[in-house]
Amino acid sequence: SSTVSGWFVGRSIPRNEMLYKLADYLHTTADELLLDPDEIIEINDTIEIPVYRQVSCGDPTPEIDEVVGYIYIDEALSKRGEYFAVRAKGDSMLPKVEDGDVLLVRKQKSVNSGEVAIVKVNGDEATCKKVNIRADGLFLQPFNANYESFFYSKEQIIREPVEILGRVIEVRKKL
Repeated sequence: SSTVSGWFVGRSIPRNEMLYKLADYLHTTADELLLDPDEIIEINDTIEIPVYRQVSCGDPTPEIDEVVGYIYIDEALSKRGEYFAVRAKGDSMLPKVEDGDVLLVRKQKSVNSGEVAIVKVNGDEATCKKVNIRADGLFLQPFNANYESFFYSKEQIIREPVEILGRVIEVRKKL
């Protein structure tokens, strides 16, 4: 009993063979037994959302609704709305969004001026741009100065139509 109490107060640790026997008996791992409880990071539940093939970060291109994979988001985040992800294609949103990045998008029909969104134009084409709302319409602006903005008047927004599909809330990159 003095040996076990020494383990509990941190005066000593079990020998390797005893550590593995204890871990097996307690249905855990030796690493778990040695971790400081204050250093344990709790992992929240996650949910799976679809990743669609691509969205243009340039001129609007036909929307592609083919699912090419899945990513995981925190379940708490999922309670704030419905989400999807899409792979970025092009360089008009450099330096913030690079070709191949995965964009996490909260589905919503409107955004505030200055937010980045996935925008559907001409009924079936989509692009990723910063949205700037004005009294006479809206600008879809790239971050990359080598590209021009698109302006849609209120009439064009209705006629074409121009529709916000969702707000980009996160960019996931591969290193």
